[in-house]
Amino acid sequence: MMNFGKFSWANYRANYAYAKKMAERKNGFGGPLSKKFQWGDIFTFISFILIVNQRSLPDNWPAEYIYIASAVIYMIGQMLYFIKLPPRSRWGRLSWGLVLGAFAWTIIPLILYWCEDTATRDQQSNLVASGLSIIMWLMAAFSLFKYRQVRRRAAEQIYNIRMQSRRRRMYQ
Repeated sequence: MMNFGKFSWANYRANYAYAKKMAERKNGFGGPLSKKFQWGDIFTFISFILIVNQRSLPDNWPAEYIYIASAVIYMIGQMLYFIKLPPRSRWGRLSWGLVLGAFAWTIIPLILYWCEDTATRDQQSNLVASGLSIIMWLMAAFSLFKYRQVRRRAAEQIYNIRMQSRRRRMYQ
């Protein structure tokens, strides 16, 4: 029986804090994707700044190298987001992140080409940057394949467990 008359932090932790934490994790408010900045956020932000703010970088840096560096930094950031998750949610969320990133990498260089003057960057560098999205599309396709594979394996295991329990009930 709980003692409601006297409050103590030990009593609170023992009875309520664990249940609150589990309820937050179940509802999606806690867990590995919390409200704090993570390394994936920082890498994604740096990638976005590199691709959008090219005029502040020195002119002797080729645009192709800037695009390649930005794409690599973005992919590392996406992988850092979801590395600690279980396989099903890792591959599902990683595939969505890579699909959105690949779509952005297909569109953003063309928008930058149309918006800025043509003397600063040539069309070939923007086409190279759009071509880099092919690598992201391939990575997104691979992650979708892995997601489907994990789902299929989980469904097979669930089916096997149910069949074993049915067999046990039949022979008892």
